[in-house]
Amino acid sequence: MTTILTGLKDTKLRMIAKEIETTNKIDEADVSRLIKSANDGKGISASERHDLEKLLAHIPAEAWKGDAFNTLEDYLGKLPSLTTKAADVSELKDLVSAFKAEFFDRMTELSKIPTRALAFLTDYVGQAQKLSTRAEPELAKEIMKNLEAEAERLSLLRQFSKTDRDRDLRTDLDEVLAGRDVTAYENSSVETDSTWKTTYWPMAGSGGIQDGNPSTNLWAIGGCLDKFDTILEARGLEKGALKYERQPSLNSLIGKTSEKGHWVADDTPSEDNAEWTTGVDFNGDGKITKGVRVDFLNQHKRMVGVQNINQYRVVADIDGKETIINKRIEEKDGEKTIIYSKEDGSALTEAELNTVRYLNPNSDKKISESIDTGWWGSCDKVTLGGLLFRAPIKDEVEFEGVKFNKQDMLGLLTVIAQSQSTGTEYFGHRYNKEPDVVYLKNGRQIKGNVILEKDGRPVSLTFQIRKSEGFMRTHGDNVYVSDPSAEEFGEVIKVGQRGVAEPVEIPINEVAHILTEERDDMNPVELMNTLFKWLDEGKPIAKDSDTGVQVWNSTLSSAQISSMKKLDRSDIKYLNPGHKGLANPENEIYSYYSSADNFWVEFKDDKVVNAGWNGSNGGNYDFIWRPTGFKDFSGDNPRNPFVKPEIVKEIYDMFMEDDSAPAG
Repeated sequence: MTTILTGLKDTKLRMIAKEIETTNKIDEADVSRLIKSANDGKGISASERHDLEKLLAHIPAEAWKGDAFNTLEDYLGKLPSLTTKAADVSELKDLVSAFKAEFFDRMTELSKIPTRALAFLTDYVGQAQKLSTRAEPELAKEIMKNLEAEAERLSLLRQFSKTDRDRDLRTDLDEVLAGRDVTAYENSSVETDSTWKTTYWPMAGSGGIQDGNPSTNLWAIGGCLDKFDTILEARGLEKGALKYERQPSLNSLIGKTSEKGHWVADDTPSEDNAEWTTGVDFNGDGKITKGVRVDFLNQHKRMVGVQNINQYRVVADIDGKETIINKRIEEKDGEKTIIYSKEDGSALTEAELNTVRYLNPNSDKKISESIDTGWWGSCDKVTLGGLLFRAPIKDEVEFEGVKFNKQDMLGLLTVIAQSQSTGTEYFGHRYNKEPDVVYLKNGRQIKGNVILEKDGRPVSLTFQIRKSEGFMRTHGDNVYVSDPSAEEFGEVIKVGQRGVAEPVEIPINEVAHILTEERDDMNPVELMNTLFKWLDEGKPIAKDSDTGVQVWNSTLSSAQISSMKKLDRSDIKYLNPGHKGLANPENEIYSYYSSADNFWVEFKDDKVVNAGWNGSNGGNYDFIWRPTGFKDFSGDNPRNPFVKPEIVKEIYDMFMEDDSAPAG
């Protein structure tokens, strides 16, 4: 017997199914055990029903003994075989009226049990196909069309709009009329167990050196890493977990890449108050000081580091001109003082001191920008931890004299999570807000932000490229258009560049290509297929729910396609351009509502040829991912080398002990 265990979620049902697979048969006693296990006093859950329906669909017919199949099907609210009068119809022209007449005679039973309605329609479709072989092609086509229309009008398959095992996103009505195997369908809703959640452990504080909050900051005094250091010290091991965490995350801005931790002083690091908001000691006096002005962002608002701190040029406004000045550090009684002087050795005036700034040789030489780091944190590690580790059972434990609460435990699991994954599988591409690139026919490239307008309103560059004749998809999440026309993009292309007051204007006849990074790069069909495939394997997965430059990771334990509609020409003209451009109104196009977002799919000769998001947020996800394996609390932990996975396991095991279980 081909394996029947794939995708089963309930442990008890899996064990019984494994026995059935071993014996290569299933009798009424086996079915009784399955039903008893599913209905274990709490009632049958959605996942247990899903498992039983899988067994019903996957176990071969020859393996069912006695009345076992009918017993399980009845338990799931279905009926066994159905006999219709379809075979009595001898003329194709009479088939639709016979179908309607029998439907109304048996309306009650067919309305109550969707599988019976599906079998009923299948019988008539099968008879129509038989009779069509000796009928005129046009008549056969008309009868099949009328049969479909009647089935839709009678809402015969309303309950089956969510079913389709082969994942081509057609309703069962379409599947049946195409002559496919009806018994291979399953519900297009998939669900697994959810995971634990906690704060995203933000890296940013509120300016300057601070203690932090043990409940929300991994770098907090008195938090989980502070407590972990106590354990290390008591065991005679080197402590340093908290100190490592509290090193500035932005130390690479002064070349200290080996001293880079997971702390940012403020959620909005700014160039005109650099030390206080980044936590980085730019001037080298060993303190975090207010008012130190540093150029560390380039024209694209990206942070730019240096190999060492001495690469920064120290300048001030002297006699109205930007002038390089000297800096030296004097140390007395352990206290460092910075002395600035002019080229001739004279001291700066107070007004001149107020203009002192540090310029990065690789940046834009301005001290006026800031960035948002409020979203920086460990949401990806929290998400991964939820996928790898079960939720702690206890609220608090005392481990070697140190009290750890559940939040402390979740923090420690967050810190080691990445070290415990053997690898990561991704679908989709992270959006990085890369600058647009305009390639000129003379070989020149201009980077910046392409500005499109129509009737005085801004137009999405991605959408305009997808609508264009020269649209092509390139590597990753980039799309471009070749030979853009004036009709599509206007007579002149405008490119805005940071730090430049007016955008660059380029005549369209000088442009060879335009490239941009798209936010909604996922093909809806490929995304939904991947969601169903991964979740059907019985484990939750992870998603980045922000399609912009920020990354907000969280777990995903279910996916659904809840409704569909065939679109007519009046609907199609309002669709957003799809993954492969505009939809062709000559083809069949359906819209779907899913747990990701509203989308449409274009079919030609029953094959998917294009698809696009029609909602407001481009599919809701930037990318999805999942771990490929678990190391079981072994190995090193590069994220924080002082937090040893094997010691974390000792604490975790105490949280997982069930004190209510009887001894013995």
